[in-house]
Amino acid sequence: MIESSIGPADSRRIRIFYIPDLEDHARWVESLGLIVPPYGAVFTNDETTGRICAGRGSEVVTVPFTRRDELSGTEIRAKIARGGDWRRLVPAGTAGILDDIGAEGRLRGAL
Repeated sequence: MIESSIGPADSRRIRIFYIPDLEDHARWVESLGLIVPPYGAVFTNDETTGRICAGRGSEVVTVPFTRRDELSGTEIRAKIARGGDWRRLVPAGTAGILDDIGAEGRLRGAL
């Protein structure tokens, strides 16, 4: 969804890596060094992840939430399931992928 929602200039300068959720912050941060090339900054809103990364020498940048009540995954999924107005809340590429995978029907069935 991220790749479908960025332009060509950004796609040439951004690399996306799959980082499995190990359900253990310290192990997860340690796994970054095995998967991702050397990095200097970590962008996170998770306090524990930020503290661990800072302890390992990374600069930690906290990105403030914007319109959190409206722009949360939980709220967007609920709007999709209810057939609400969700498209204005996601990039066009993301909306296209959600349509392609039948997200509305899948989410409606999950409620």
